[in-house]
Amino acid sequence: MKKFWLILISSLSLMGFTAADAREFFGIRLGFPELGVQFGSTSVFGRNIGGRLTADFGYGNSSVVLGGDILYYLTIPTPGASFDLDVYLGGGVGVGIGTSGGSIGYNAHAVLGLELLFTRNISGFIEVRPFGFGNLGYYYGGAIGVNFRL
Repeated sequence: MKKFWLILISSLSLMGFTAADAREFFGIRLGFPELGVQFGSTSVFGRNIGGRLTADFGYGNSSVVLGGDILYYLTIPTPGASFDLDVYLGGGVGVGIGTSGGSIGYNAHAVLGLELLFTRNISGFIEVRPFGFGNLGYYYGGAIGVNFRL
């Protein structure tokens, strides 16, 4: 198993990552049913294959959820427009802790999103989690928010 991870990490690091292609970001997200922050990059594992870490605070169920996603970014050219457009898709996992009862939960989910790059340093996004599975069964969700380039 260690050889598998070593080969995977080595292969991904050779996929043509350049610092000029990467966009590291910090974001604020308002989702259903949570409010959170995120930190990530569009080129963690190679060109256009990014990742992010999230911390969401559930206002409906009094919980804190820490998670991570691996996302594929596809830039759509918008000639003549004042913004750039990125579509991203992928999936991730999360672990949550209920603040009222101390229960621990987990989830795995798919992500599909659209990001509008307004300026070089600010973008807005909207995303859906069309399906997910956790310790409480199947679920869906979504979020809107703002990312700030670091």
